[in-house]
Amino acid sequence: MNYTVNITELTNKLADNEKYIKAKLTEKYDSFEYYLSVYAILNNIYPTYLAPAYHFEKYCELYDNPYCWGIFNKNIEEKQAHSFLRIEFQDTILSIKALLDRIVQLVAVKYKGVSRDSTFGRYDKETNKGKGLMTFAYHMADRDEYMAFLVSEYESWISKAVMPRDKIVHYNDLPIIYKTTFDPDLYIDFDSAPTIVHLNKNLREGIDIENTKQVEEIAYDKENITEYIQRLYKLFDFTVEIIKRK
Repeated sequence: MNYTVNITELTNKLADNEKYIKAKLTEKYDSFEYYLSVYAILNNIYPTYLAPAYHFEKYCELYDNPYCWGIFNKNIEEKQAHSFLRIEFQDTILSIKALLDRIVQLVAVKYKGVSRDSTFGRYDKETNKGKGLMTFAYHMADRDEYMAFLVSEYESWISKAVMPRDKIVHYNDLPIIYKTTFDPDLYIDFDSAPTIVHLNKNLREGIDIENTKQVEEIAYDKENITEYIQRLYKLFDFTVEIIKRK
């Protein structure tokens, strides 16, 4: 999946939205407090808004570093390259979660049942229990377009994208393995082009890296992170469009 992110374009887009909301402060006196709240959020969100794109760009640059493909990690250069790649992958994951939490602040301006102090949260359909915005979203999805969209996004990519957050912050760095294929019936030949795969578990936790199903359940590669970045900014854009409909 080929994808480049233009950080300048993202900055301009957020600035345009900020200007739009600022104009509404003088046009719509009856909604002054509403637009003032939105303006304050957009005006202060630039670092969190740009962080996922920034770390993703750095990750892609490092991904092409030949030392990252030193499979046996024998020398200092390889160890450093591996560490930098893991740092940027983990920081991309953490910054995605941070921007999702900022999105909650925007949503809370429009939806009175959502607290600005809440997080994006999670939801377990089997138990019908959750936390944060996602609990509200699941309860409102059948009668609200935006909440239905959030649920769809959560189930298709967000739930997996935010999964490593607690592990990274509190417990362990995510390990790297190299795979030429996820098909266990094919021999893994390190002379062919492998894929760098980040695992949401340490190898000592009993993971069989030759087991396709086990690896796919906890694996993240460059295509995954590329998709997450694309969809994150589409989600942010749609959220702002919904907020503008006041």
